[in-house]
Order: sequence, then C-alpha cells, then structure tokens
Amino acid sequence: MYKLVIVDDEFDVRNRLSQSIKKLDTGFEIVGMYENGLDALEGVNNLNPDLVITDIRMPFMTGIELISKIKETKPLTKAIIITGFDEFDYAKKAIDLGVVGFLTKPVLNDDLKNILIKTKEDLDEEYFRNTNLANMEQFIKENLPVIKENDIHTLLTKTSIDSKFYKKLEHDGINMDYKYFAVCITDIDSETEKDDVDKHEIDLLTVRKNVTEALQGRFFNETITRNDAIVSIIKSNEEITVNHLEKSFEYVQMKTKKYNNYSLSVGISNFYKKPNFKEMYQEALKALEFRNAMGGDEIYFFSNIHDLNQSARTIDDNEYKDLTYAIRYKTIDEAKELLSELKKKITSLDYMSTYAYNISNILNAILKSCDNFPMLYEDGINYHQKLLDFKTSDDLFNWFEALITRVKVINGEIISDNIQKNLNKIINYIDSHYTENDLSLELLADKVDISVSYISAILKKEKNTTFVKYLTSLRMEKAKEYLKNPNMKIVDIAERVGFSEAYYFSHSFKKYQGISPKEYREQEDK
Repeated sequence: MYKLVIVDDEFDVRNRLSQSIKKLDTGFEIVGMYENGLDALEGVNNLNPDLVITDIRMPFMTGIELISKIKETKPLTKAIIITGFDEFDYAKKAIDLGVVGFLTKPVLNDDLKNILIKTKEDLDEEYFRNTNLANMEQFIKENLPVIKENDIHTLLTKTSIDSKFYKKLEHDGINMDYKYFAVCITDIDSETEKDDVDKHEIDLLTVRKNVTEALQGRFFNETITRNDAIVSIIKSNEEITVNHLEKSFEYVQMKTKKYNNYSLSVGISNFYKKPNFKEMYQEALKALEFRNAMGGDEIYFFSNIHDLNQSARTIDDNEYKDLTYAIRYKTIDEAKELLSELKKKITSLDYMSTYAYNISNILNAILKSCDNFPMLYEDGINYHQKLLDFKTSDDLFNWFEALITRVKVINGEIISDNIQKNLNKIINYIDSHYTENDLSLELLADKVDISVSYISAILKKEKNTTFVKYLTSLRMEKAKEYLKNPNMKIVDIAERVGFSEAYYFSHSFKKYQGISPKEYREQEDK
C-alpha cells in the first residue's frame, strides 16, 4: 500500500477525493490532508508519502511551489496536480518538476481511478527496477573484481569465517576450502618512490603482478593491494613449508630488482590450519617491522622472530590513551612528562624489538588529540613517513614535543571559537531581523557564515528548538505585546512581526496560541 497526501484549500474537494480514493481501492492509503501548502510541506516532510495530489491555487503557496519544495527534500515523492481548464497552460510548468499527471476540475471518478492506477504501475515498476535480482546480479558480475577485493579486505579483519560470510566468499568465487593458510605482505623498501604518485601506483601494480605470477606456480592465493603494500593469502592442501614460500618471494625480489631497480621486503605469518586471518595479518606486519632495524631486501618469517617477540614488551593501550587525554585536557608540561616516561620505556632493552610499533602508536596518540586535522596537515607533512627521518630517539622525541606544542596551539584556537560564540551570532541576527518577512534558515546561514546543519545542531543542543520554532515564538510573543495596544490594527501588527499577509499571520497565531489575534485581544481587554 502506497502512502498518499491530499492538498486543497476547499474542504468539499478534499472530502470527495478522500471518499473516492477509499472506494476505488487502487493501492493508495491516505495519510494526510491539508488546506494550504505550508502545512502540507511540513506534513510531507514528516509522513514521507509516495504521492501528493495538490491543487494549483492555494493560500500561502501554490501547488507548483509546493511540489518544487517537496522535490528538494523528498525527490522520490511523485505528484499529481488538480487544475481548472483556464489554468492548464500554467500547470504545464509542472512537467519540469516530474509531475506524473493532471486532474481537471471537477474531478471525475474514472479520471481519478485511471491516473492512480497508472501512478501505482509507475511506482511498482520503479520498485522492481531498483530491487530486481537480475539487475543486481548483472551489476555484481560487472563489479566482481572490486567485490572480491573488498571481500579479502574484510577477511583480513576476521578471526574466523562465519557461515554467512563463507557463503558470500563462495558466491563471489573465493574458495576457502583448503587445509593450510598463511598471510604474506610484500612492501617496496624505497619510500622516496611514493613522492611520484603515478610511478608509485605503477610500481605497486608491477609488484602485485610479480607476486601473483610467482605464487601461482606453487600455491593458490588471493592477492590484493592494501595500505600501500601487496598482501597475499596463501591457500594450500599440502603443508606449507618455509623453503617453498621463501623461494617464491626470492624470485619476486630478484625479478623486481633486475627489471625495476628497487628492492622489496616481505613479512610472512605463521602457517595455520584453522585460519585466524586478523592474527595472521598482524603477524605478517610484525615480521615486516624488523626491516626498520635489520634492513631491507629481506624475507622475514614471524616464526623466526617469535622467540624475540615472546620476551619483548609492548606499551599498554591505556598509556597511549592517557597521552591523548593529557594533550587535550591537561597542561603542556603534564603531556610532555607522560611523553618522557614513554621514552624511557621504549628505549630500554625490554622494548627494543617493538620500538617501531611503539613510536608509531605514540605518533597516533598525538595525532588523535588534534581537533582540527586540516590545520595540522596544512604544511603537507606525512607524519608517519617522517618517523623514518630520525636516526636517534632523542631527535625523534624532540620532534614529538614540538608536535605536541603545535597541537595544543591548534586546539586552543578551536576552543576559543566555541559554540556559545556561534550561538550568540545566530540569536542576535534573528532577534534583530525577525521583522523581515523573507528571513529564512538559508538566509541566516549566509548572513552569519555558518552552515545550515550546524545552525540547526546548535539550536537543538543549546536551545532545544529549531530555527522555525524560535523565529515563530519570537514573532508571536512580540505580536502578543502589540495586541495589548487597542490602537494598533492587526494588519499593522502582522507587518511589524514579519508577515506580509494578515491572513497568514492570523493562521500562524492561532496555531501558536490556540486562539485568533482578535480573540486574544478581547481576552486581554477583560
């Protein structure tokens, strides 16, 4: 059943249409009826109907204007226009707004039935077209390489494969019915190559091609590009051996060095019978981290560094969170003191094997504390890449201290431009311009240089209201003051509080106060 709204300023017309639609049973349910365009617009935004039937000539807003505004917020809502014969040329303007049909006055049941049936067919066809399985399957087929790549990205975040995701992998052509698994990460050693974006992309594609070709001769694999490296999931029904994997990647290293003139390093996880892909990916990353200390053009197996990792220590995540918190909410000296304590830990022998991991986490903790990333990155620095510039921990931690100082300055500037300042700007403008009948949320946003969404959020959070409610309340309360003066005409009061039409002012006042301006004045005079 589709939802329908009727808009007409004549009660009899609305009532006849309602009764006819209920009797015709064409698949539409009437969810709202309105006598003017302004109330209808509010109702449509709340009810989200599939179809609006509206007259052209109505108080406050024409049917054409109503449809135009509906299309801005509810572009999927269709519209039918009711028009007199003398208005038909005018109604043709509605074609540009996607109006699905016209009804001429007086509306005949046969005409109404025919246009509703046709509209329902259009809605049904639209729904079918957007949900049709055949269409979706063709889309999936055309985008299967991208879908498979996304599947592998997702797989690397999972500790196990549930039945639902297993079926998706199978449907997308990714077979995981193997006995043994490993994850390998192949990375270009030369960071300077990334300065040339086009060349770097070509280099990554070349490495990916070389890896795929080398593995195909020995292992089934799924190979993707992830975080500027080549990640391969090795699959085999035969037990995976270090020797076989090493020979495959040695071939890739030699080929890349000979024909592309750069070196590669490879990190390889433990071999698993019951795959935990998230853990395997982390193991391959940890193996690759030893390049920082031991040099590039090597193949690092996690199994070889396992004993070292067993005795190695890492910083508790809460200590990084404490650093982020201190930078945001404590003094700069307190933040630097925490940084100094972290330095003492990670430069001790117990933490040497996880040094690269720990300094990366410290940098992340500092970056997370910044409330305005565009300001922090305006000089174009790649902060994680810059970690490689420092030869000693002293130089590195001096840079960390300078970065903390900069973040504190940026955050201070953000705090100074706080919500209260913006709220005052908004309220002051409304209070001094409420008498202007063209005042709107969009105009206000333009005048105070604050986005529409941010104005709405501030008013909701700080005033528990909306722009329309605040403006209406302000105008009505001012009007109530003026109504106490018996010498002022209601038409003059309407103009003073921002209404170009006395009729609409009376309508709005009654909606706000529950009684008309005249009744309010009489009540006050008693």
